[in-house]
This record gives sequence, structure tokens and C-alpha cells, in this order.
Amino acid sequence: MVLVSRLLLTPNRPGELRVVIVSELACADLPPEQKAAAAGYRPDVAIILATFKGARFLREQLDGFRNQADLRWKLIWRDDGSTDSTAAIMEEFSRHLAPGQVVHAGAPGDQLGIFDSYMSLLGEALDAPAVAFADQDDVWLPGKLQQALEQLRTVDPMRPAIYCGRQTLVDEALPPIGFSPGLCRQPGFPGLLLQNIGTGCTIVMNQSAARALYASKKPRSSLHDWWACLFVAAIGGTTLFDNTPDVPYRQPGAGSVGALRAQFRRLMGVLARGPAAHNAQFTSHLDALMKNEAQLSPEALRQTQQIRSGYAGTLRARLSLLETPGFRRQTWAEDALLALWLVRGDITFARRLRRLLRNRLTVFLYARALDLLRETLIAKDCWTFRLRRPVTPEVRCLLEPAAGACYSRLAIFVIFAERLGHNHYRVINGLARSGYAVALLNNRSFAVDQSYPDGVAFAVENHNVGRDFGAYLRGLRLIQAKGYLAADARIMFLNDSVIYLPGHEAVFAMFAEQKDDWIGITENHHVEYYVASWCFELSIAIINGDAFRKWSAAMMPLNNRAYLISRGEIGLSRALLRAGYKPKVLFDSTFWSALCSATDGLRTDLAKVIPRYLRTMDRQGFGKNGILRKANQAHLFTFGGALSGLFPFLKKDILYRYVFEEYEVEALCEGLATRYGDAIADECRGFLFRRGNGANLQGFAGIRWIIGVD
Repeated sequence: MVLVSRLLLTPNRPGELRVVIVSELACADLPPEQKAAAAGYRPDVAIILATFKGARFLREQLDGFRNQADLRWKLIWRDDGSTDSTAAIMEEFSRHLAPGQVVHAGAPGDQLGIFDSYMSLLGEALDAPAVAFADQDDVWLPGKLQQALEQLRTVDPMRPAIYCGRQTLVDEALPPIGFSPGLCRQPGFPGLLLQNIGTGCTIVMNQSAARALYASKKPRSSLHDWWACLFVAAIGGTTLFDNTPDVPYRQPGAGSVGALRAQFRRLMGVLARGPAAHNAQFTSHLDALMKNEAQLSPEALRQTQQIRSGYAGTLRARLSLLETPGFRRQTWAEDALLALWLVRGDITFARRLRRLLRNRLTVFLYARALDLLRETLIAKDCWTFRLRRPVTPEVRCLLEPAAGACYSRLAIFVIFAERLGHNHYRVINGLARSGYAVALLNNRSFAVDQSYPDGVAFAVENHNVGRDFGAYLRGLRLIQAKGYLAADARIMFLNDSVIYLPGHEAVFAMFAEQKDDWIGITENHHVEYYVASWCFELSIAIINGDAFRKWSAAMMPLNNRAYLISRGEIGLSRALLRAGYKPKVLFDSTFWSALCSATDGLRTDLAKVIPRYLRTMDRQGFGKNGILRKANQAHLFTFGGALSGLFPFLKKDILYRYVFEEYEVEALCEGLATRYGDAIADECRGFLFRRGNGANLQGFAGIRWIIGVD
């Protein structure tokens, strides 16, 4: 026998609910003859459940399935790679039910994500008269499914129909804290393009809707419940919304006051993120609907085409969309926000400006104006430095080699972090395995309890003097002054502006095998730009030569990005080229061009994450000082390299300068999860979705960041 708990919400005082837990005994094992009879039964509804690390609340949800005793149900579930006891709980649950009543779908270890998990499960449930979505932390009351099926029976079974409703908001311990918003307007198309009104835990659809939804061509990114409601409405189906809150819906970490605070934080978060996330989802849904134009109702197809063309048009065309019948959200405040988003449109101001620049002459003049502005700010910073002559803080050595140490291969690794992260440990260990000792220079102060890997010979605090190149030079002078370099030493310079993916050790080994005086990885198509600031190597002969010494003596320790690129990376390349040195480029633009031209023949996910404009950028003829210089090639090419495994580095500032949209970077992270696992992908998300310090800068500081001289 097994104990089954039922959760009831009953009135306490007007406007208040209380939770009552009712326990009863249910049969854990059925007699063989009953099991045989149950094996062939046809369920009234198929429940589909996708799990991922859901052991904490899963048992309460499974008890909720047992409470649906007034109808016959079948559970189809899959796990997305949980490492907790989720799978064990599900297997235990299935052993106490009739054979065939619980079906485990999907291969173990496959990670699809929440949207694709539910779409794949939907394909296993198409024979059932109705299909219900379930989440692993739901709480289902008795009669929950029966109430939904009664509503669906009012619709012709041949017509697609979907049921959803309001929820009673509860905290983790299940006391009610409020209700989800009701609907002020009748749900339907095209309003569902703008707002999801169906929460997954309430959705039940009939067989016609389930089959149409499964056969649909899916959006590149969406939520399973949103796409279900939107698509059913777009094909002329019926949306049934129950305004009576019935389903308890957990709000982790919320209380009665916390729920209000959470709503306020959500509003502030929407305003802070701006329209980019909304616009990306909006255009994703529009594109997906057009792929399904044969299934859309005539009116929905006409409205989709109208909205799509208007949204990509002028400001007047975008605002005219507000006159489209049904193109509304649920409240006036949300409509006001929608109007603001429509004013902004689906592209940034910078991209809209570039669309207006139709000819090469205009592009050239635009680029020259930006260059002039950058050079003006560089000159201003240089004169300020000369006049003020700020006192340069001393470096502080936290770890030094033993007396008499001498290194033939030394890597100066510059970071900007209070503590060493996973990315730092990976590169330090990779360098050590390739035979490099590591001089670790931090442009911040280390945490007091920070320890260092064995590969670190030096640990120095630099106080962010001159950013990366300033740290390179200060570290090099300190090492030379202490006499730690061998007569044939080679010095590698690299920083943590990239994520070092698994496999980067092979690149370090390639550096260690080279005998050339100057080895690097080119970042872009600039004719004089060979040194990639985040990974290059020089011999002691170059470092002691006149060209390098004159260049380093002229470098000012400015924290000016454009100055460090033009006088640092490009300036060093120019000085060495003029002195007669030729670089050994391990990976250059020819390699990347060949990779990009081959993307159509590679895996589809690789072609998906390389934007269309990447493969045609060189053919647009903008030249080295136009768009190519603005959109750093390292940002673009690492999309192909990171997923192909040919180049296991990923620039961390892909989003900092708005080179890619967030949905494109999310597609990259999904590809990284497939290739390297969730841990690496989550780490990359944490870096790539930080939009840099410029996101919070105001006034002149924000302008400096936008034009790249922060």
C-alpha cells in the first residue's frame, strides 16, 4: 500500500483560501487480472511531462495524477538529463500502476530543452482524445482534468481546441498568496502574438489541436505553452479560457508581499531589458507562422502578412499596426509598453542607420566620421595624461618563483576578476600541460583566500594600468628585472577576453612547437593587424630588439580601448612589420572563409548559428575601414570555430558591442551544450549575456563606450 496525499483549497474567510492536505490509502499493486485489463485500455487524456532535476517537488505532482480518479489517464514522460533522483522517482511511480499507463519516452541522456522535449512528447500522445501539459513542480487538485475535458466537449471534436485558465498563486509550502491575472479581452489571434495567456500547468487540448501542433513547423525559439495557444488560434481553433482560478501555481521564494515585489521586479526587468527580447520572440513567431501558411486560417494569414510587413517598415507603418483588430495585450499599461516597443522596431538604431547608408561613399564617410571622433578622444586622453602625469601604482607580487628560477617558455596571462573562475583554471592548466610557466597578472585585487594552480609561477596585482597591453608590458618588465628569462625564452601574451573551450590545449601545443620569432592569431581583415591581443607569442630576440623597445616606450598606460587597439595591437604589428619581422599566423581569415563557405554542408545547427550576413559580408565591398572593422571578425568567426571544434575559443564580448542578437547567441549556446555539455554552455551564457559595463553608462561615458573608447 502507498500513501496518497490530496491538496484541497477551501474558503476560509472572504477573499482568502486555506490549504488542507487529505491523506488516503491507495492500492500500490493491482491483481494480475486487473493489470491485464488495464494494459489495453484507451485513456480519456494523455498527460505529457518533461522533467529536469525536479526531484524536490515531483512526488507531489505524481500524487496529483493519482487524484484524477474520475477519468482514465495515461502519463508519457521524458527526462532531459537530470543528475538527481528524478528518474528513480518516476520509475518507482510507474511500478505501482498498470502496465502501459506510464510510458518513458526518449533516449537516456538526450538533452533537447523544454520546448523540444514537449514537442517530442506530443508526438507520442496523438492517439489520445485529449492531451494535457504537466510541469514537474505542478500541484493538481482532484477534478482538474475533468473540468478541462468538460469544457473541450462543448467544441466539435474535428475543430482544434485548447483549454487554459487562471491559477491560484502559492509559495513553496503551498499557502495561497494571490491569483494570476484574469483576461480583460477575449483571447485569440493576433493578440496571442503579443502575450502568452496560457500557463503550461493549465493547458489541455483536444486531439485535433494536438495533431496540428505536432505537425507544425516550429519557431527557432519559444515556450511550449505559448506556441500551443498561438498556433491553435492561428489555424482557426477555439481557445477556452477559464477565469476561475483553480490550479495552484508555485512561486518559489514568494510570500504575500514577495509576490507583489516579484511583479514589480518583473516590470522593472522588462523595462531594463528593453524591447530586444520581446522583438526577438515576436519575429520568431511571425517567421514560424509564415512557414505554416498553408495551415493558417485565411484571416490569420492575411493579418500575419500585414503585421510582418508593417513591423519591418517605417515608424508610421509600425504604429499603424495598433489599428489591426485584436492586436492588443490585456491591459492599457501593456498596450502603452507595446507602443514603445513598436516605436523602437525590430532592429537597433545602429543597424537602422546602416540600412540607410545605401552606397559605399556614404559608408566610407560614416566610418571616417567615427574614426575622427575616436582619434579626437584619443588625443584628448593622451594630452590629459601628459599634463597630469598620474602616479602609477606599484604592482604587488603575491606569489614569486623560487630563487634562481629560469624559464624558456613563459605565458603572461592577464585577468580581471576577484577570484579565479573555471575559465581561468582551464587556460592555466592547458598552458602548464604545454610546457609554459604562467605569470598571472590581475587587473583587480585577488580575494584574500585565493589559492593558485601549480602552473602559476607569478601572481601579481596590476591595478588596471593600461588594461591588457599595459599589464603585458608591466609584467614583462618585472620578470626581466628579476632575471627569470632564459637566453632563448619565448613569451606568450594572452588574456581572459575569450572562453577557452575544451580542446584549447592543442592550440597551445601548436604555439609551443613553433620556432618563429612572432606567432599570432589574426582577428580581422585589417591589412596591418596581425597580433591578436588575447593570444600571441614573441621570442626574446624581438622583445630585446629596437622595434619592440621603441614601441613599448611610446605606449601610454591609458584605459582607452581605441587607443590600445590602434597604438597597441595595430601599433605593435606595424612596428614589427617595418623592422622586417614576418608573423607566423596559426589561424587566419583564409581558414575562416573556407569554414564559412562550407557551413551549408555541415551540421544544420552550425549553419543555424552563423548569421546570413556573415557569409556575404566580404562581397558587400565595404572595405577594411567600413563595417568589417566595426564588426570585429573574431566575434563572427568564433561562431563557426567553436561548434566545429576547429578553433576552441569563444570571444566573451560577442554581445558587448551588439554584434549579435540574443536569440542568435542562445542558439550558439544550445550548440555548445550539444558539443561540450550543459556545464560549459551555462558558463558561456553567463559571460556572453553580460552586455558589458556600457549597459549602465549614461551621458558622455555611454557615448565613449558605444564608439569603442571606453
